[in-house]
Amino acid sequence: MRNNKILFFLIILSSFFNQTKIRAGDEFNFETSEIQILDKGNLLKAKKGGKVLTNDNVEIFADEFEYNKNKSSLIAKGNIKFIDEINQLIINAEEILYLKNEEKIFIKENIKLVDKISQLIIYAEEILYLRNKEKILINSEMNAVVADKYFMSSKNIIYNRKKMKISSDKITMFNDNDENKFSFEKFKYYIPEKKIRGKEITYIDKQNDLYNFKDAIIDLTSNEIAGKDVAIKFDNSKFGNKNNQPRLKANSVYSNKNSTVLKKGVFTTCKKRDKCPPWLISAEEISHDKFKKIINYKNAWLKIYDVPVLYFPKFFHPDPTVKRQSGFLMPVLSNSNNFGLAANIPYFHVISDNKDLTFRPRIYADKNLILQSEYRQANKNSDHVFDTSYKVDDSKIHFFSNSIINLGLSAFDTSKMEFNLQRTSNDTYLKTYNIKSPLINNPSTLNSFLNFSASREDLSVSSSIQIYENLGQTKNDRYEFIFPTFDIIKNINTGYNLDGDLSFKTSGYQKQYNTNLYEASLVNSLIFKSDSFFYKNGLKNDFNILLSNPNSLTQNSSNNTESQYRFLSTFLFETSYPLKKNNENYVDYLTPILQLRYSPNKTKNIRDSD
Repeated sequence: MRNNKILFFLIILSSFFNQTKIRAGDEFNFETSEIQILDKGNLLKAKKGGKVLTNDNVEIFADEFEYNKNKSSLIAKGNIKFIDEINQLIINAEEILYLKNEEKIFIKENIKLVDKISQLIIYAEEILYLRNKEKILINSEMNAVVADKYFMSSKNIIYNRKKMKISSDKITMFNDNDENKFSFEKFKYYIPEKKIRGKEITYIDKQNDLYNFKDAIIDLTSNEIAGKDVAIKFDNSKFGNKNNQPRLKANSVYSNKNSTVLKKGVFTTCKKRDKCPPWLISAEEISHDKFKKIINYKNAWLKIYDVPVLYFPKFFHPDPTVKRQSGFLMPVLSNSNNFGLAANIPYFHVISDNKDLTFRPRIYADKNLILQSEYRQANKNSDHVFDTSYKVDDSKIHFFSNSIINLGLSAFDTSKMEFNLQRTSNDTYLKTYNIKSPLINNPSTLNSFLNFSASREDLSVSSSIQIYENLGQTKNDRYEFIFPTFDIIKNINTGYNLDGDLSFKTSGYQKQYNTNLYEASLVNSLIFKSDSFFYKNGLKNDFNILLSNPNSLTQNSSNNTESQYRFLSTFLFETSYPLKKNNENYVDYLTPILQLRYSPNKTKNIRDSD
């Protein structure tokens, strides 16, 4: 008898140190270190954490539990982990109200819901989980990760686990790992098929192009899009002019990883305005071959101010990402008071790996025609560009060329020669007809030249012969000849005798202009630049010494003939105090400078010169 009492005492004592297991009706099993039984067994409280197991294998871990038998409700608080094995669902939260009879679960604050079946992770602030209907209602703002590839952000979400569907009538953002960004005013996401059906969709791809759909279905697995009433705004930089606004509209679109097909499409690069665009291309069908990088048009019209001008049964050109591929380029529309409307329809032709040609016919409304072409060739040691045009009705022409040749002289690290030729048959042709070319810098002045340049570590040499022709001047005074100009800089090795760099520079030119005006100049300079030296207080100091010998000669100028030979010198001292400030997100620099300059020579007053 005594032994039985001791055994009973040990059993009672162990219950205070081991986990207590209590069954609450047929609904919940409590496994916790301490539990309070109140209200004649109708209320159970556990405030030292543990686990609750339901009769259908739902496990709930939390810091606190409160079970009301009359209401068949369970409240869990603190570090909650809700595991629904049957539905393969895991919920992390701070507070849960579980109404067992209704199979409703109210979840509040810091929620993380993991659905293993759907490969879905949801973050929210408030969730209502209807277990019997397999629905999850999310009224707060929600972020979700789908299959580690897609990110969803929305609110007022209905997650139907029986139908495996997520939907919302509020604006929803949907991004993927490929930098594609979607926005839906309304959407339905079908989980097994990984398809989205949406209304009023905005889509920005990784090329920064903007798509707007009224209605579309998006397959996230195959990246297929089928939609209607589509408007596309392309990135302005893709079509060569950032001031343009390239855009396309179509009745319907179908796109996959291989191609995009648009029905009844209209394309233009003109800026938006209240009236119709100056030009556009409309087509029965527009297709984009993403592998060949070709845009094809079927039954296309070129319209100028909404008036059909040219018809193309079939028409194609490379897409904006292509750098070198034969095909039509974007047409350019121009208008002038003298000549009216004109359409420039360029065609780019690849001749070989190192040669190509751009043909630019310009068609005027009065049937006038200018034919222009630009030929380019890049060799191993040379580059050549030739640009010419021909005006058909009166045979006006221009011819420009530029060639750069790498000489490969052994005495220099780099050496090259550049030859530029510019000619036109009419003084006003280039300016009047606004002839455009990379070689045309000024339509009123022609510049032909021959340049030579070479350099190595201690020596640089450059020289040129140039001819300028001012097309606005009379025949006698329009030319300026410069033959030659030259610049030579030689660094003098002084060993370690001087704390600085010593160099010799000579430059000069002679030119003739306005028929009989002549100028010549020769300047020799010796330049010393000291190494910087610092004081302990942080001041940085250096000085320069310049010795210069300018020589000049003029003939038939306003001063008749004048020769000048001078010797000049200049001393410059500079002290600075470099300051630097490191902030959290940026760095500030400030360097006050004091500079003293002294020259004992009298120099020319050029204050009123051009």
